[in-house]
Amino acid sequence: MWFHELFEILLKGKYDRIEDYPLYKELIQFSSKAGDVKPETEKKPDKKNAADEENKDSKGNLKNKNPEAKNWKKDYDNLTQVEKLDMLVDEIFALYLFRTSRKTNEMFYKTILAYVIFFRECLNKIGW
Repeated sequence: MWFHELFEILLKGKYDRIEDYPLYKELIQFSSKAGDVKPETEKKPDKKNAADEENKDSKGNLKNKNPEAKNWKKDYDNLTQVEKLDMLVDEIFALYLFRTSRKTNEMFYKTILAYVIFFRECLNKIGW
């Protein structure tokens, strides 16, 4: 909902549709509801215990137990160094926004979302 509001205020003249905005395309994969890019509040993680040993893959890494991850393009909880280096700025911003949304209140998230949009537009205007 907030992304739609900010899009109307900040970006409507530059992009015809919200679906054309590259950051939105990346952020939508983290949404728990279609059309809403503000994920719901995260449940507190379970403490690590012996059961984690059963959830390791063949390399000994913990398998992703995040139920929201099924819609993700990648396993963002277990990125390799190569995958991290290959990420483009919109994907990085989207991941940052998702993780920030899990740790902040709604008002602060809305502020961070606006800042990231402004920062992204600035980078595109003057380069980086």
